[in-house]
Amino acid sequence: MYPLKQKLLVNSDIIDVANSDLTPEDIIKNLPDYESAFEVTYNDKKAGKTFDDFGDDLYDFGNAEAFSEPYMYGSYEIYQADKTN
Repeated sequence: MYPLKQKLLVNSDIIDVANSDLTPEDIIKNLPDYESAFEVTYNDKKAGKTFDDFGDDLYDFGNAEAFSEPYMYGSYEIYQADKTN
């Protein structure tokens, strides 16, 4: 796998906007070695009513983008994030 970048699917909009002061992009860009270690795709669909909606998008992404090395080992639907902790 190394030196290939890890593929991630991340929601582009936080789900609980009212209680968040960070975006998913803020969080992802602070991953160690962000520029060289990750290939991030942001899911531009609005947050679904259930986790299953993101799961369906994740399945489609895996079939279309991560069917060969580097495989996808993590994807994130971020519900709420703030700078408090």
